[in-house]
Amino acid sequence: MSDEMKSAEHSADAQSSFDKALMLENIKAIAKRKQIPIGQLEQKSGVSAGYLSRQSSGNARIDFGTVVNMAKILNVSIDDLVYKNMTSGLTATEFKIYQFLDKLKHNTHDESVNWSYYTAGYLNSFDGEDPSQFDADEMPPSALFDYVQFTNGENEGESVYSFRHQLGLLGYCGYYCEGPTFFADINPYVTLYINQLKYTAKTEEREKSKNGYLDDKDDPADIHSIELFLSGPGTFERLCNSHEVSPALVTLIEELRDEADASTKRVQLSDFSKSVIDGYLDPVNHPFKDPIGKADVPF
Repeated sequence: MSDEMKSAEHSADAQSSFDKALMLENIKAIAKRKQIPIGQLEQKSGVSAGYLSRQSSGNARIDFGTVVNMAKILNVSIDDLVYKNMTSGLTATEFKIYQFLDKLKHNTHDESVNWSYYTAGYLNSFDGEDPSQFDADEMPPSALFDYVQFTNGENEGESVYSFRHQLGLLGYCGYYCEGPTFFADINPYVTLYINQLKYTAKTEEREKSKNGYLDDKDDPADIHSIELFLSGPGTFERLCNSHEVSPALVTLIEELRDEADASTKRVQLSDFSKSVIDGYLDPVNHPFKDPIGKADVPF
């Protein structure tokens, strides 16, 4: 038995509250969303036709080797398949996002994806400020901020910094970061941002400081949201947020945010440090590259 199968059996056996019915519903729902016929899923998993139906109607203990195979075919984790309700009203689009974020969460946990962050106070200190007051080395990150120029009203002609992703949100009067904004490179060209925001209708009651906006209390109209954005060449767009999606996706967004937070607190190696260590441990297969990348430097 493979280590993965042993781990899966141990994970399931460890919880007496294991809900086989929930897992079977998850399998059927995910297969339906992926347009994989149940018979085809059973065949690829190495079981006979009708296996899942017999499991649903009987008391037989399901073979976890089969569960492992089905999880691989469906491209979901064992834990999520066994213990999470993945059928809570996810649309096809939400499920696609779910798969993306779930893989990113697990890759963050195993350290194949590492995150960085900006503090809330740092970002809030730029929002709404005149760009002319900042030196070139003090300007906010261009991936997050743009500046807009007022074309009418009492502030006509003036320019201020604004979060890029907020420029189209005409329904809100104000917003600010409530927590760190985490970001990680998804590939060499695209970065994902996780931004925890508060939208408020009472902008006149806020005071601004280097620590962000100061509110005495929340207003019933305030919205707390974790927002995810993708930044790529020439584009910056919202992927989703936690106040407009199904509950199952909200939970995953929160878990990814927590994993990103944990990632920033772990020891992280730069590409240079990794190259030094790999080259020292295995110089044949991982020859050290100089910082410019022009020559191999053997140890």
